[in-house]
Amino acid sequence: MTADCVSPLSLWLSFTSSPSLRLACQVILEGTTEATHMPFQQYLVFFMLTCLMEGPIYWWATPHILSPLRRIFVIFWVNIATHPVVTWVFPLLFSRLHRPNRETILTSELFAPVIEALMLKFQFKLPWHRALLASGVANLLSWWGGAYLAYLLGP
Repeated sequence: MTADCVSPLSLWLSFTSSPSLRLACQVILEGTTEATHMPFQQYLVFFMLTCLMEGPIYWWATPHILSPLRRIFVIFWVNIATHPVVTWVFPLLFSRLHRPNRETILTSELFAPVIEALMLKFQFKLPWHRALLASGVANLLSWWGGAYLAYLLGP
């Protein structure tokens, strides 16, 4: 997949059947989801890059947690809860249901910030507005940044 085809704007255009969406992106987003086939070592690289992209946002969101190690734990913990599901489970499930890529991407990109916001609120005691803002911004950043990194790093 090309990075611009999985951006929030392209995803929106695909659901609205906009003529502005490039044909190449239409083909990708409307194509059937395939299960993820990736060596675990490559997955770990993508996981760490996601944590690095989202880390500054979650660091900012948790000033009440004074221990730097505990703040780093927050970054890894919220990602451990969502990243494997988005990477392995949803693609496998949606491939078995023969659903298009756009549905898998939409489900994944709604799932991650919601679960992470709930974790920030209830486990790490952030106010709702801060939990929702942090998880929303962090996941938008890693969604766009991750797509471009995946494109640059190749298969």
